[in-house]
Amino acid sequence: MKPMKLVDPYSGKMVCRFCGSHHFASIKPSSNGQYCRGSWQCCNEQCPTNQKLWSEEKQRWVKAGVQSGMLQGS
Repeated sequence: MKPMKLVDPYSGKMVCRFCGSHHFASIKPSSNGQYCRGSWQCCNEQCPTNQKLWSEEKQRWVKAGVQSGMLQGS
C-alpha cells in the first residue's frame, strides 16, 4: 500500500494516510497521465513511512516502508 492517497486527480493533490501532510504531484510529460517518480512518497521527513533502517545485508540505509498496523482510519 502506498502512503499517499490521491485526493484530486485534476490538481494532483495527494494526502499522506499516516501523518496527514499533503503535496501536489506533477504528471510526467508524454506519460499518458502517470505521475513523476517519488510522487507516491510522503514529503514530510518526520512521517513514520520515511524512517530509515540500517540493512546489514545491503550495507546501506533503507526505508522501513509501510508496515501493517501503521495505517490509521483509512
